[in-house]
Amino acid sequence: MSSSLSYIDLEKNNFHGKIPDNFGKGCKLYSFRIRNNQVEGSLPRSLGNCKGPIPSSLGDLSELESLDLSSNQLQGRIPTELNNLGFLEVLNLSHNHLKGPIPQGKQFDTFNNNSYIGNLGLCGLPLSKDCNNEETPAKLERDDDNDEINWKFSILMGYACGLVLGLSMGYIGFTTGKPWWFIRIYERLRQRFTKTFKATLSANSPNISTDQSALLVLKSHITHDPHNLLATNWSHSTSVCNWIGIPCGSRHHRVTALDLSSMDLTGTIPSQLGNLSFLVSLNIRNNSFHGSLPIELTNLHRLKYLNFGNNSFNGEIPSWFGYLAQLQSLYLYMNNFSGVIPSTLANLSKLEQLILSKNNLKEHAQG
Repeated sequence: MSSSLSYIDLEKNNFHGKIPDNFGKGCKLYSFRIRNNQVEGSLPRSLGNCKGPIPSSLGDLSELESLDLSSNQLQGRIPTELNNLGFLEVLNLSHNHLKGPIPQGKQFDTFNNNSYIGNLGLCGLPLSKDCNNEETPAKLERDDDNDEINWKFSILMGYACGLVLGLSMGYIGFTTGKPWWFIRIYERLRQRFTKTFKATLSANSPNISTDQSALLVLKSHITHDPHNLLATNWSHSTSVCNWIGIPCGSRHHRVTALDLSSMDLTGTIPSQLGNLSFLVSLNIRNNSFHGSLPIELTNLHRLKYLNFGNNSFNGEIPSWFGYLAQLQSLYLYMNNFSGVIPSTLANLSKLEQLILSKNNLKEHAQG
C-alpha cells in the first residue's frame, strides 16, 4: 500500500472475514472507514503505525483523525493506546462485539454514546453501565511541562541551524565570487538550444486541436444532456479553453482538467479521452456514465485526481489504474464495480485518498 495513502473508504461492500495482516503496511492513515461489512477478528498488525503488534500499536497512527469500524464483528477490548491518537476527532466502534472498559482521558472524554452503542460488553463513561473496580482503566494525564520544554527546545535548535547555514553560504559567496564570463557563454548556448527545441517540439507534438478532438468524441458518446450544457457550449466556434468544465494551463495552453460533475449526463467514456495528455484532474462524479473504462486512460500520465463516483460503471476495477503513477486521489464509490481490489493499486506510491465504498467488492477471489 502507498506510503502516502491517508484516506481509505471501503464502506458498504461485501467484505467478510479478517482484514489481511499486511493491510496498511507502510501507510500513514488519517481516516479509515470499513463500516457495514462483515469484518471479524482483530485488527491487523500493519495498522499500528503500519507496523508493530496489534492492538496496542494502533496508537502509533499518530496523525489519525477519523476511525470508523462500525457494524462489523470485531471482538475484544478497546486498547488504551488509542489515547495516543491526539488528533482523533471521530471514533465510531458501534455495533460490534467489543467488551471491557472504555479508555478514559484525553480525546476519549469528547466521544459520546453513539461511538459505542451496540457493544453490550462495554462499560464505563460515557455509557451508563459501570465497570468493576479492577476493570476501570487508569486515566491518562498529559505531561504539559515536558511538551512545553520540547517545543521551546525545537524552536531554539531551528534558529541556531538556520544561522550557521546562512553565515556559511554568505562566506562562500563572498570569498569565491562568480565566473561571469562562463555564465554569459552558458546563457547564450542555453537560449539558442531552447529556441530550437521549442520549434521542433511544436512541429511534432500534439496541440490544443488534439484535446479539442478528444473532447468532441466524448461529447458524441453522451446520449443524454438534459440541460444542454455541452450541446450549446462545446463547439468549433469557441476556444476549447472557454468550454464549460475545461480549464487550460497558462504555460502550454493545453487542457489540464475536465470537470463534468453533477450535470445529469448519460453516456460512455471513449478511448480518445486518453489523448488529453496534459490532464491533471478528471471529475465526472454524480452522473450516469456506464459501461467499462478504456485502457487508453493509462496515457494520462500526469493525472493526480480521478473521480468517477456515483455513476453506473460495472465490471472489475481495472488493474491498469496501478500505472497512473502520479495519482493522489481515486474515487470509485457508488458504482457497480465487482470482484476484488486489484493488487496493482499498491504501485500508486503517491496515492493519498482511496474511496471504494458502496460497490459489490469482495476481499479475495473464489476457488
